[in-house]
Amino acid sequence: MAHSSVSAPSSKAVRLAWLLPAAVVLFGLGLRLYRLDHQSLWYDEVFALTVSHYAWPQMFSSLVADIVHPPLHYLVLHFWTGLFGVGPVQGRLVSVIFGTLSIALLYVFANYLFDRSTAALSAVLLAVSQLSISYSQEARAYAMFLFLVLVSSYLFLRSLRSQRPRDWWLFIASTLPVIYTHYYGAFVLAAFALFALLFRKRYPIPVSYWLGGSALIAGAFAVWLFSGVIQQELASSKVGVRVSSHEHWYTIVTIVNSFNNGRVDGFPAAAPVWTFLLGGIVFTLPALFGLRNLRRPISERQSIERENSIFLLILCGVSIVLALTAGATLGFYEIRYVVFCAAPYYVLVARGLQSISSSALRNALIVLGVAYSAYGLRANYVLPYKEDYRGSLDHVAELEKSGDCYVIGPPWVVREMGRAWAIYEPGQPALSPTPIDSVGSCDRVWLITQTSNDHPPAIQWRKQAQKQLEAGYSSIEKKPYFWMEDDLYERKPDVP
Repeated sequence: MAHSSVSAPSSKAVRLAWLLPAAVVLFGLGLRLYRLDHQSLWYDEVFALTVSHYAWPQMFSSLVADIVHPPLHYLVLHFWTGLFGVGPVQGRLVSVIFGTLSIALLYVFANYLFDRSTAALSAVLLAVSQLSISYSQEARAYAMFLFLVLVSSYLFLRSLRSQRPRDWWLFIASTLPVIYTHYYGAFVLAAFALFALLFRKRYPIPVSYWLGGSALIAGAFAVWLFSGVIQQELASSKVGVRVSSHEHWYTIVTIVNSFNNGRVDGFPAAAPVWTFLLGGIVFTLPALFGLRNLRRPISERQSIERENSIFLLILCGVSIVLALTAGATLGFYEIRYVVFCAAPYYVLVARGLQSISSSALRNALIVLGVAYSAYGLRANYVLPYKEDYRGSLDHVAELEKSGDCYVIGPPWVVREMGRAWAIYEPGQPALSPTPIDSVGSCDRVWLITQTSNDHPPAIQWRKQAQKQLEAGYSSIEKKPYFWMEDDLYERKPDVP
């Protein structure tokens, strides 16, 4: 009986091979759990935690009225908060779980695309990513979205190469959670379609598969769209009024710098110029270096790796370009809409670093990149970047007296401030706002305002409210918090 000259790896070797990725995943979990409740809940998190805890009919009607996101993440939160209760830590733990699972999945995906070394380094880069940690510590859908995009990307490439019907329909099924988590999941599907079109001769997909898959996706998502979302959007005051876009001609550069962990002065602040240079050297240049063989005649193995690099480029590029185009059209763009693109970008960076022939240079860049990323994490753990609802409301709860009136503004935050009060001050009577024109009978008035520096209407509203109150009241206490301020007024003695 013939024996192979290559023996199977021993069980000990297999265990050792998985020791590093397991350690990286655990390290990433620790970074995502560390100071999980340090930042206050902000507007979107308060909405998500409150709405997801409603009974099903009320939750769906609230989501339809909001029109901003599909319902899957809210459904996950609904079951989770039903088990563990409503609170900042409970809500954010969902994102911690998905953010950590994404590290493990990126390792599997990068190993499928390239090799174990690239996979391990990709996982390290995602584990220490500023953006990934930030959105893994937020009770919003973005960590879950990243995980689902990675799942669907892996199944897409596997279905193309295996040409098995089972793999194709498994991939199609995986796209439904993606688009039911975020509308920009459609951009991910567009990237998949472009890649399949470019490589249609190498990986022919039967027309029946395309038609059947498209019909299944469209039909499944139509259930949500025709639940009332389209009608609500057409009638909504939100349409056409979102003009606070953070998009500029150089936004693509700031996106890459954010992926490079360049927000060292905090997420609300502009990144220092030196971070663009250092991050470009440590992350972007290696990624570009790894792409140098895209046009060269290559072997079959290198041909597959070339395709994989092209896929990662298309997944990042198409998603970002379409997101920026949508932002320019709708007047609203945020980095969080494309944060899932950081994962394929890190695989390109890791592949580029691994392709550097000089081990001394390669190791130096890896050490510098990890050290630079660690320095950037100061922005996550120390510097505030979310409205401090908690500090503001705790202050009010400590000093309030029976009969106090509460003026809350600007008007668009009144409802979420009331919801935040219910989360942070459970057991207390509801925080009932009083219109500023109706405070004449109040002896003391709290002015609780959001004061985001990059939103002039909020600043203007606060100034007008202060001026109106000062006509009959004296300020007896003023307490600023991050992007929030509490002002306590007492009626002037000579005012009836």
